[in-house]
Amino acid sequence: MENMEVERKAEINLDASLAIDAKYIVKKYSEDYLVFFYEMPNWVVFSKSELDAFKDLQKFTVGEVIEHFSEEIVESVLIKLFSRGILGEEHKIS
Repeated sequence: MENMEVERKAEINLDASLAIDAKYIVKKYSEDYLVFFYEMPNWVVFSKSELDAFKDLQKFTVGEVIEHFSEEIVESVLIKLFSRGILGEEHKIS
């Protein structure tokens, strides 16, 4: 059986910003950062640049954050947050 990848495309509103109400703590582990959302409970693993982009996404719009980080880094952060259920329908960006 062939491994079939499904490509999904989403439009991101560059004027959107994220307001993550869940409280979290950050712990460095090796070269990565574990972000624990202890009220959910849930967690995400970020690289240093992803962690910085994650923090900026809470203060600035997606477009402003993309100006300082690559689109791939911002996209990676958003995918991780949505796939782990940290961001839900109330945070939909499109």
